[in-house]
Amino acid sequence: MPETERAPEPADLEYIPYIEPDFALDADLSDAHFVDERQATRERLHHPSALEEIDLAELFAPDGPIAQKLEGYELRPSQLEMAQAVKRSLQSQKHALIEAPTGTGKSIAYLIPALLSGKTVVIATANKSLQSQLYYKDIPFLRDVLDMPISAVIVKGRSNFLCTHKWEIEALEQKSFAFVDREHEQVTFLRDWLTKTETGDVDDLPFLLDSDLRPRIVSYTDDCLQRDCRHYADNCWINKMRDNAAEAQVLITNHHLLLNALELGWAGARLLPPAAIYIVDEAHQIEQTATSVFEATVTDFTVEQLLRRSTFTEHAAAEEIDELRFQNTLAFQEAANLRTENAYRIEPELEEMKRLATALDKMRQRMKKENPYSEEETAFDSPPSSAKKGQSRKETAADDADKSEKRRAYELALEGLTSVINKLLAVATNSRDDNFVRYAVRVFDRRHITIELHAAPINPAEMLRQFLFHPEEVTEAGDPISRTVICTSATLATKKNFEHFKQRCGLDETGEELILPAVFDYPRQTILYQPQLPVFNFRDPDPYYDAVAKELARLLEVSRGRALCLFTSWHGLQQVRDRLCPADAAPIWPLRAQGDAPRDALLDWFKATPYSVMLATKSFWEGVDIPGDDLSLVVLDKMPFPTPNDPLHSARMKLIDNAGRSSFGDYMLPLMTLTLKQGFGRLVRRSSDKGIIAILDERLTSKSYGRQARNDLPPARFSRKFLDVHRFFREVLACEVDFALNVWATQEADDEPGIRWRWQLLRLQDGKADVDSAFDAGLSDAISGEVMAATEALCNLRKRIEAAGRSPDQFGVEVRCREAAQLLQKNDHQEDLLLLWMAERARWRLIKIVEIPMTAESDLS
Repeated sequence: MPETERAPEPADLEYIPYIEPDFALDADLSDAHFVDERQATRERLHHPSALEEIDLAELFAPDGPIAQKLEGYELRPSQLEMAQAVKRSLQSQKHALIEAPTGTGKSIAYLIPALLSGKTVVIATANKSLQSQLYYKDIPFLRDVLDMPISAVIVKGRSNFLCTHKWEIEALEQKSFAFVDREHEQVTFLRDWLTKTETGDVDDLPFLLDSDLRPRIVSYTDDCLQRDCRHYADNCWINKMRDNAAEAQVLITNHHLLLNALELGWAGARLLPPAAIYIVDEAHQIEQTATSVFEATVTDFTVEQLLRRSTFTEHAAAEEIDELRFQNTLAFQEAANLRTENAYRIEPELEEMKRLATALDKMRQRMKKENPYSEEETAFDSPPSSAKKGQSRKETAADDADKSEKRRAYELALEGLTSVINKLLAVATNSRDDNFVRYAVRVFDRRHITIELHAAPINPAEMLRQFLFHPEEVTEAGDPISRTVICTSATLATKKNFEHFKQRCGLDETGEELILPAVFDYPRQTILYQPQLPVFNFRDPDPYYDAVAKELARLLEVSRGRALCLFTSWHGLQQVRDRLCPADAAPIWPLRAQGDAPRDALLDWFKATPYSVMLATKSFWEGVDIPGDDLSLVVLDKMPFPTPNDPLHSARMKLIDNAGRSSFGDYMLPLMTLTLKQGFGRLVRRSSDKGIIAILDERLTSKSYGRQARNDLPPARFSRKFLDVHRFFREVLACEVDFALNVWATQEADDEPGIRWRWQLLRLQDGKADVDSAFDAGLSDAISGEVMAATEALCNLRKRIEAAGRSPDQFGVEVRCREAAQLLQKNDHQEDLLLLWMAERARWRLIKIVEIPMTAESDLS
């Protein structure tokens, strides 16, 4: 193998991002508009700004400019304090860390000083909803308030945009299919949409693109033809977005794209133009994002997917491809056979994986040498000198463009092959094991993929230090890059300081460190409730899950469902779900669990379904915003410590311990506290929200670290008495009832007469319950069955109350049913069954009827 063509050795490997940069290094970095923008940026850096003269107290005053433009405006002292801290940070050109609890209004607080600075600003967030809020709501509002033009662009990765070249091919194929079959309805919509859109951003579509259609029409790094594409100069949506970004003052993007661009240095400037101010919102996620950006990941489908590309099927022999597929199977079997756990660290070198990389590199070298388009390269890059006989210049140019596109597609395939070889070597060799952890994760819920292999940085702090916080680059004039980074989040501090964040993210020095107080009136709006439950025992977990399910059941009765129940593991979620929902006694509340449908569909279902209950795990601990009465109870099953046997966490803990520090105190505990704060933050989203946070982990009180974590939470009232929860909801719901009565009725079989009914009576002050059921062959439908169940249950309760020397007219009962609500509330029916119900109902001080919706799988569509 010639030295110039050798496969990269382990020592040659660079840090390979998990998400490939969507920017080719041969793109034009010297376009006039980009040079002009860089010059304009330098001029803005030295131009006096309105920030120095602005009085933020006047701007935020009750009668100030903001108040005049915003109806119902109230001064938030925390918002003003944050804005002043950002101003000081920008003036001193020193980084800032700001924890701003929910309700602070942090986006307006950081936007105003940044905009008034007159400098280019990059705002990076962790989710698209916040990006949309900034672009469509906050910035237009501030244009009006500040009376100044503000140019802003949302900068996204290329896979968010329709590729004009790929769309032409797809649209033509769909049109040909339409002669024998109906055209894909999304394609039909896209034809019209493309005549109206100004962005080509598929996120603007009123639907999600079908999973089979999306890869055929959006742009990806490994299939973008760059300058060889005939649409590159004037009809490329990505280039239009990037041209706009080069001229804008405010660039709104995501954490991944920000770090990818900064890692590429000058080459990333076209991906994301450089700025003087970087605002990292939701900054508590930046370490996790950095880990995924700077890691290498391959799956057992990576090579197979690559080999399916037309370039390889057309230019490699079938026997060669079959051999590579076989070698791929051997390589991943070797990795899968190392351990039996679902996730485990890889310590030896993977010899079969290295053989696979070598075999792939052999094919790469051969294909590069036999490139069928290389001899025509010079001709392709030159204007056509002559036309073929019978061809116009236009037709000849079209032929040349087609050949150029084929050449670029061939080269892209080889570039993709090189990238895969590098990743395979990264996970196969141990040369970087001091700084990277190689590990495997078995996959059970994805088509085609059964195992993932990772090579992730054990501590991405050095990379964040180098690329984000303390870059060593210099300007064209040779001066050090001047950059101010503002990191903010609702959960950034632990133990009332930022030491954990600074250590994990490579932040050496700051100018401002600010922890703002809670905005909401937590002592009035919520109770932090911790019941007396057994401690979780790994050797015998059943008593714990029995107690959790029982406690959750009685909490749901006093809250009327409306609950988000967060678990620290899939196993815990399933254990509790099985106990809550036995086949013969499902709860009255509409209940779904993570995994029943995609995340967004579950959230939409929860918001649209009254009295609903959702059981969820990790991805729902943050980013869920359900204000109002739809959510009044958040239950956390345990303190969310990272799993200590997770290969990545284990490697990080070992590194800390080897340095003579405590991995529990310096790593595990801060991460747990931040996640706990995120889970707590799901409940109170507005000043009018009220509800209960229940943490079912005894360690919250019994352990000193639990008490410390509780001190980091918002200042809610704390109670260990269920009676306090009952009284809270009784007041919030404005319902003076003492008992709850749930009734169900079902038909035994479609072809058999009769109804089985069931009731459950609960004393709300402590959750104690009784149940009964019966079959009545004389009933014809579920409605009459629910009426019968309600009548029988009230009669049963009345007799017990009277036996205790009390009268039913002293008590209130809330009756929950699914189909009979209208009948139970009326008094004008004469049927015998309803007469019995009305007679029983009249004996009580209060009977309140609540209709619980029926649910079906179709509700999640």
